[in-house]
Amino acid sequence: MTTEENQDTQAEAVAADEASKPKRARKAAAKPVEEAPAAATAEATESEAPAAPRRALGGPSSDVKAIARWVRMSPRKVRRVIDLIRNKPVEEARVILNFLPQRAGHTVLKVLESAVANAEHNKGMNRRELKVKAAFADGGPMLKRFQPHAQGRAFPIKKRLSHITVVVGK
Repeated sequence: MTTEENQDTQAEAVAADEASKPKRARKAAAKPVEEAPAAATAEATESEAPAAPRRALGGPSSDVKAIARWVRMSPRKVRRVIDLIRNKPVEEARVILNFLPQRAGHTVLKVLESAVANAEHNKGMNRRELKVKAAFADGGPMLKRFQPHAQGRAFPIKKRLSHITVVVGK
């Protein structure tokens, strides 16, 4: 065999071998791999923005909240109670809620105590320094019932639910 014939048979063998490979492998083999210089990769990692610093425990803008969902009380009745404790120190709000005749007072007191416990446990805040920053009652889903009336009529009854949120902070 001459060198030309030998080269031709080698070329045919390489072509047959390439044809037997999957398409992805053929494309990968055809592309030359360029390595990035080490300095370029170091610059890429340095140019990324650093992660935001975490707030210190009990920082000045630390607010903690507690939410009671699906409370079987209308939001309008709960708002009457919540309006009495908004922007008051926690200890004063507890006294007010303890002596209210409204049924919502007990539920709001439980949410307030939960918010204070969250602040103490999760943020390391002092109970005596806390005050009620925000408190609100949003409407939840309505339970729709019907009351039978005269002559076969039915009157709707809407049993309202509330979502009560209390936010405490320094």
